[in-house]
Amino acid sequence: MLLIGVLTRSATVALLGGGLLIAKAILNILWPEGGSVYRRSLIGYSVAAIFWLGGTIVYHFAG
Repeated sequence: MLLIGVLTRSATVALLGGGLLIAKAILNILWPEGGSVYRRSLIGYSVAAIFWLGGTIVYHFAG
């Protein structure tokens, strides 16, 4: 999804793809410490949503 966003020059799609990659990385980073999949998913996808929302707001006002 990140590659499609970059190739089509769509900032929101690229941000969404980057956010999903960040969420997956957080899920993998939190795996060794244990905890439920639900908790790790909630943390990972919350960070991804904040990344996407912040990037979209910056993109809107920057250009």
